[in-house]
Amino acid sequence: MYYKISNKLDIELLREMETLLSESYSVYKTVMERMEFYLDLLERNYGKHRNFESEGSFLLLFTNLNSKKERQRILEYYGLKEDEAEVREIICEDEKNSIEWGEELYVLTEFHIILFYPRKKEENR
Repeated sequence: MYYKISNKLDIELLREMETLLSESYSVYKTVMERMEFYLDLLERNYGKHRNFESEGSFLLLFTNLNSKKERQRILEYYGLKEDEAEVREIICEDEKNSIEWGEELYVLTEFHIILFYPRKKEENR
């Protein structure tokens, strides 16, 4: 499952959903702060009430560990390949559960897509 996030209201609503709370609060907080950072940039550059698919980007938050196929399908839909990420990094780790959170930024002509997802540490990128 994933959530498409295009503005700060989306983040506020996600914060209210208990199902997204990680056992490790610091990990959850780090992911949310990173998404808020991107949303601040998008709202400053494109406005709060933009059409996110044509005027300035969106974020996708995946909540399950097995989202690789879903991520690939979404990239294919937008004519992208996994190796075309402008940025790919691990933004935080949950050592207790051997989970790391990845971030990938894809730049298209008209907009950007930023993916956030958990995965087991041993999973290939």
